[in-house]
Amino acid sequence: MLKGGITVDIENDKFIYPIKTTLWNLNQKNIREISLHSIFAISAKDNVVRKSDGKVRYYYNITIQSNEVDYPIGYSFYSSGNRDRLYSILKSVNGLD
Repeated sequence: MLKGGITVDIENDKFIYPIKTTLWNLNQKNIREISLHSIFAISAKDNVVRKSDGKVRYYYNITIQSNEVDYPIGYSFYSSGNRDRLYSILKSVNGLD
């Protein structure tokens, strides 16, 4: 597993993802693991942001919802390819449309 990256372990039914560690709780684990089959919804969205220097930035977001987590899991990617690969894998493993 890459440090700080997302891991999809199909054989062991695991989705491993990094979480932010808050300043007031530095002892918190910065990686969380859930069952792949607990994921019941996935959505993908593209955002275009104009920066103060006039340049346009593209962000490719994915939101994942699981029965094991009380809140949606959200990530932004700088590449649509990375987001689309994760979306496709999770969608096909869970049989989502």
